[in-house]
Amino acid sequence: MDAAFNTLSTFGDTIYPGREMKIKCVFGKKELGVSQLDDRFRIVFIKKGHATFTNGTKSLLVTAPAVLALNFDDKAELSKSDDLEMDIVYFSPFCYDRYDNETDYEGWKKNLGQDYYYFRPFFEREEDFIGAVSIPQNMASHIQKLIESTDRMLVNQPDDYWPCKSRSFLLELLITVNTVYSEMENFSNPVRTKATERVQKIVEWLNDNYRNRISLEDVTRKFNTNKTTLNLMFKAEMGSTVTAYIISLRMQMACVLLKNTYLPVGEIIERIGYGDEAHFIRAFKKHTGSTPGEFRKQFDERYF
Repeated sequence: MDAAFNTLSTFGDTIYPGREMKIKCVFGKKELGVSQLDDRFRIVFIKKGHATFTNGTKSLLVTAPAVLALNFDDKAELSKSDDLEMDIVYFSPFCYDRYDNETDYEGWKKNLGQDYYYFRPFFEREEDFIGAVSIPQNMASHIQKLIESTDRMLVNQPDDYWPCKSRSFLLELLITVNTVYSEMENFSNPVRTKATERVQKIVEWLNDNYRNRISLEDVTRKFNTNKTTLNLMFKAEMGSTVTAYIISLRMQMACVLLKNTYLPVGEIIERIGYGDEAHFIRAFKKHTGSTPGEFRKQFDERYF
């Protein structure tokens, strides 16, 4: 790697001395910097201000909170306002999952398989999406916490699992950015009813809080409704009950962490909001048809 990119990596200190993790978080940036990087993707979290974002020949005004998902090919520039403030996560896409040894970008994309889904905001470019998406305030808070958690693990390196844990927070950040992108797609229709807007707020809140031990009663109190009305409204638009949606979110994250990290199952259970291991295992087996251990064994070609 070019020495110039060393500042965009994190290196092991006491544990795994000198080991390179091609992930780096920077905070409070006023400028985007280099318009194009050939060794890093970027998650740019615009947390304050506004700017004109230009990617190639296309431009749009972005206002905080917003996220830019930038790949190798993006030629990105920001015409900043005086109050612009950003946090940026630089990462090599090859550090993700079992693709760590990849060096060819196009070959890596072809081999992503189902994991392509999590990188859609970095790949898909259309007239109305050039790599930037506005995000609701509660999701902005969640994204900021994930960036801070990634950075804290990279900097503190508290135990032997620090490379794995760092990647796990990056994985969750990628999923969250993709969730915001997917919701932008789902709710792009300008003809939106009041009920749809209300369900959208519930979905955003659930996506932000599924890691907590929330109950259906918590949701009804938060949105000033009752269980029957909540589930009827939610199921009509989302195709499932609120409880089923929460379980689906948790199982999705559990699958990602089991597949792509060596984190102990107990830590994964805590990360996704379960308080009881037996309850989690029953739910996981019902969702996937296998136990967490059986599921993890399917993905053994990994590098950490």
